[in-house]
Amino acid sequence: LVKDTWEIEQLDAAVRHTVAGFHDVAGELSHAMRARRGERWIEGTFNRRARLEGHGLGFETIAAAGSHACALHWTRNDGPVRDGDLLLLDAGVEADSFYTGDVTRTLPVGGRFSDVQRRVYDLVFAAQSAGIAALRPGAPYGAFHDAATQVIAEGLDSW
Repeated sequence: LVKDTWEIEQLDAAVRHTVAGFHDVAGELSHAMRARRGERWIEGTFNRRARLEGHGLGFETIAAAGSHACALHWTRNDGPVRDGDLLLLDAGVEADSFYTGDVTRTLPVGGRFSDVQRRVYDLVFAAQSAGIAALRPGAPYGAFHDAATQVIAEGLDSW
């Protein structure tokens, strides 16, 4: 599958707007901690960016804090956001062209990871980096997955 210049520009714009929405969310975490339904504050913050910069959301936003981040595809987004929580944010801006960004990140709500959170975050980041490094023309389809899971397995085994 080959994208032409226009398609690449549209994908780039969708991702840039999505990243801007993530920056908006990071700047609103203190407000989210004060809101009864802080996850909805996060969702609304991202949604505002999606509506201003593009057609809207590319898919339902996952704004899952604390234990909600452990529920696969949590989209109720109705819980509190507390200092010390991790926030799992999976969101994307759909550009006017209908191309969609799709970014997932884990953020420390209070601004800093605990030692355990940092250890897990670093392992997942190393796995992602290994997967990305395995992406190259002609590589077998599953090579990126194999590279990432190898890092996770070795990291967990060492703990």
